Amino acid sequence: MRSCIWITLESTRYDHTSFDSGRDTTPFLSKLSKSNDAVSFPDCHSHDIWTRSSTASILTGLSPSQHRTWHNNAALPETIRTIPEAFQDAGYKTVGVSPIAQFSPSTGLDKGFTKFHDISAGTITDTVPLRGLFRYLMKIRKESAGFTTDTGKHTTGPLNTEIVKKHIRKSESPLFIYTHLSDAHHPYYPPRDYRNFFNDDLPIPILDALELTMEVSENLHEYIATQQLTEDQLESLRVLYDLCIRFTDDLVEEIVTEARTHLDNPLVVVTADHGEQFGEEGLLAHMLIPNRAVTHIPMVVSGLDLPTTELVQPADVMAAITSELEIDHKVPAGKDPRDEHRKFAITEHSGERSCKKLDYISESSDIFDVSKFSRKDVVSIRTEKWRFQTDGNESVLRTSGENPAEDKEVATELASLINKWREENPQRNTSARADFSESQRKQLSDLGYL
Repeated sequence: MRSCIWITLESTRYDHTSFDSGRDTTPFLSKLSKSNDAVSFPDCHSHDIWTRSSTASILTGLSPSQHRTWHNNAALPETIRTIPEAFQDAGYKTVGVSPIAQFSPSTGLDKGFTKFHDISAGTITDTVPLRGLFRYLMKIRKESAGFTTDTGKHTTGPLNTEIVKKHIRKSESPLFIYTHLSDAHHPYYPPRDYRNFFNDDLPIPILDALELTMEVSENLHEYIATQQLTEDQLESLRVLYDLCIRFTDDLVEEIVTEARTHLDNPLVVVTADHGEQFGEEGLLAHMLIPNRAVTHIPMVVSGLDLPTTELVQPADVMAAITSELEIDHKVPAGKDPRDEHRKFAITEHSGERSCKKLDYISESSDIFDVSKFSRKDVVSIRTEKWRFQTDGNESVLRTSGENPAEDKEVATELASLINKWREENPQRNTSARADFSESQRKQLSDLGYL
C-alpha cells in the first residue's frame, strides 16, 4: 500500500508563490510541480477562509456548513467520521502534526490519527524528539529569531518537519501523514538567515519592518478599523510575508525529499488552508469575505495522474486519493478530477465568526464602514468568469478578478446553482464545543482569533 503525505501551508495565497509572483518564493514547489509524476492546479480555491474550518473540510470531505466546525467556539462533532479514521481502518498508521490550536485535539480535529503531535509551549518537550529539539536550538539563529523569549517571533516549522521526518524514517506501515506548516501566518517574522532574500524590495529598513509587523499583528483589528497603514508599510508586510513563504518552501523540500528517500512511491500533496489579505477592501489577514486574495491557494500533487482542470478544491484531490488508494470514505464536497471537471467552486463562511470580527473592529474605531460586510452565513460560488456571494438576503456579483459587476441573468443563474448545491449538501444541526487550554487561548489571542 502506498503512503500519502499531505502538507498544508498556512495562509499561503497563490499569487505570492513562484507560480504567479515577481518574487521566487516557492522554488521547490515550482520544481516539484514540473516532475513527471506531478500536476499543479492554477485555480484552486479553499472551502473556507480560516484554518479550523478549511482543515475540517479536508479531513472530513464535508463542506463547512455540514461539519459545523466553522466558528470560534466550534469543534468537530464526534458523530462525524473523518478521513484519517478511514485510512486507519484500511491499515494505515495515521499521523497528525500541528503547531496551532485550530488544528488540535481541542477542536476535535485529531480524530482518527494514530499519533497526533500538538506542538505548543506546554507540550514541546513531550512532542518533539530530542534530535529535533537539539537541531532547532543549534540553528535557532538561522531558522528562527535567535535567542529571544518572545514566542511570537519564533518559527515552529523546523520542529514540525523533524517530527514528520522521524515518522517517515521509522514507519513499518503505510503512512497517512497530515502536517500543517504555520510560519506564513502573521506576524510575518522571517528567520534571520532569510531576511536578505528580497531585501531590495523592502521600502523601509528591515528592522523597522520587523517592528511594524509585530505591532500590526498584535493590534490587527485596530489597524483595520483606523486604516492607517501607508502603501510602503503594506508592501513591507507583503515582503516579510513572502520571506516566510520562502522559508516554508525549504521545509516542504525537506519533507518531500525524506518521503521520496524512505517510502515506496509516496503520494504527496502540497496546498494551503487559505490565503491572506493585504489591504483588499481595507482588510488584513483572513477574515470577513471569501475574495480571491483569501480563497485562491496553491495545489500541487505528486504521484497521482490527474488532469489539470481549471477549477479545483482540496476535497477534489482528497476524493481522488481515497479512490486511488481504495479508502472507504465518501467525500461529498469533492469531485474526483479524473471523473468530473468542477464547474464551480463553493466557499462558505460562518456569520457567527464574522460578527465577532466586526465587533472587534467597531470597538477600535468608527472610521471603517463595517456595514459593508455580512453578519450572516455566507456562500460564495466561483466559476471561471464570475464570483457570486450571498447571505440569503443580500447578494454581490463580481468578475473572477473581484471587479464589481452587474448582470441579472448571470446572478440569477449562479443563485440557482447555490440553491441546488444546498439541496444536495444540506446543513447539519449537530455541533460540538471547542475546549482550549489556557496556553492555547493565549496563542489564539496573540494571533487575533480571540
